[in-house]
Order: sequence, then structure tokens, then C-alpha cells
Amino acid sequence: MARLKKVLDWFVTIEHDDEDAAAEEEEYDDEEYEDEEYEDEEHIEDAAPAARTAGGGKRVRVVDMGLDPYAGELDEAGLGRAESGMHSFGEIYAAAGLAAEEDGGFNIFKVEQMLQSTHIAELSSRAKAASVRVALEATGASLQNVIQDAVSRDKALDHYESMQRKDLKNLEDEVEYDNALIQAEIEAYLEEKQAQIRANREKLETARVTFENWLVHKGQEEQRLFDAVSLFVEENPITRE
Repeated sequence: MARLKKVLDWFVTIEHDDEDAAAEEEEYDDEEYEDEEYEDEEHIEDAAPAARTAGGGKRVRVVDMGLDPYAGELDEAGLGRAESGMHSFGEIYAAAGLAAEEDGGFNIFKVEQMLQSTHIAELSSRAKAASVRVALEATGASLQNVIQDAVSRDKALDHYESMQRKDLKNLEDEVEYDNALIQAEIEAYLEEKQAQIRANREKLETARVTFENWLVHKGQEEQRLFDAVSLFVEENPITRE
């Protein structure tokens, strides 16, 4: 959510203890804006009074805004099945009851667009924030609603991430279980085939020994024949191998 955080950083600071908050505000004022005064009359003369009324460009603490901690909860059943494997940001926001980015109105994306406008591009950081505050007041919108919109979207995305991590873990467990079954089948198959190989080798060895024993008896039989025939012929036709 780097995109939303970048916009929020113009207006809010994270809640701390009072001493930490005071130190942060002092650092924010003295270092980041030591050369940036809100009274940048060259650019926003007409906006200055209203901006001061709105708090100028000074950031406020999130803890002081009273944001709804439940906004941004996802309707998981409403998401349905994602065709591409992951839902788009628009689908996630819709499932959280949040308006689409392009629907108009003063949501966080409208503020982001304003901050990128060439009309205030040369303003100081504080003056940019003040200009947006003035525009919000002029339309009856509130900075708190804008911040709430951003926080709700961030929460919806975090909720979706949690869902996806859970689904991924479930898939991981399922795949590992299936793979373990497959591995067991492979090992059982290999054992069966190895047993067949051993049986075939034993069969071959038995046949070889049987044949070699027969050759011994064949030699003995041929010798009997040779001896019997040798009394009657000069060249014995009986072979002995």
C-alpha cells in the first residue's frame, strides 16, 4: 500500500505517546519545512485564510481522527471466483463496500490526483496539503472521510492478503498431502518392480545352473556313446564337447 501511504503522509502522522508526538511535530516543522512557510502568497493568496481555518498544512495524528475501525471489512462470499486467479483492486474495494477509484467524489485517489496537479506542483509540501484542505472544505467534503477512505481500502487489501495467504497455505497442505500419497505409490511400485527384477534374475540363475548341470550329464552320456562305438570304427563319429 505504498501508493496510499504516500498520499496519507501529506496529512497524518502515526500515533505515538505525547512526548514522541511532540518531538515528531517539532522535527516535522523544523527540519522538513524549515524553508517552507504556508504563507506562499505567490501561489495561493486566496486560499490562505481558508487553509488556516482548516488547520493549514499541518498534519494531524491518526489517533485523534476517530476513524471507524470496522470499515473496510471484506464480504468474502461476495468476491466469488477470480477469473485470473487474483481479484483486481476494484473487485476487492467493491467487496468491502468502497466506491471504485473512477467513481468521482473526494476519495483518496481524487486527493492523489490533486496533489499531482501542475497547478500546485511548485508549492511547498505544507502548502500543497493546505490547498487540498481548502478544496475539500469548498465542496463540503472532510479530510477525515478521505483518510477513512484510504484506511478502509488498506484494511480491505490487508484482509484480502490474509485470505490469499490462508488459501495458499491450504493449497500447500493439500499439495504436500497429495505428493506424499504419490510418493508412497511410487515407492510401492518401485518395490514391486524391484521384486519382479529379483525374481527374474533368480529365474535366470536357476535356468543357467540347470543348463550347466545338463552339460555335465551330456558330456558323460557322450562319453558312453563314444566308448561303445570306438570298438568298431577307426574314426569315432561321436562328438565330445
